[in-house]
Amino acid sequence: MITIQVNGSSMEVETTATLQDVLDALAIDTLGCAVAIDDNIIPRTTWASFALTSQMNINVFQAIAGG
Repeated sequence: MITIQVNGSSMEVETTATLQDVLDALAIDTLGCAVAIDDNIIPRTTWASFALTSQMNINVFQAIAGG
């Protein structure tokens, strides 16, 4: 198990967990959202293969249109 931070809360996940696994486990509606890990936006196309490591800081944001 490894410990990660998701929107400021600690979470333990399997060492083989991907970003998509975490989003699924938290039942996050990913429609219209963006994910940043350690202040870097992660492309949606890589979520299912993006391997997590201990102490990563994940932030999930809802996209908001505006000007």
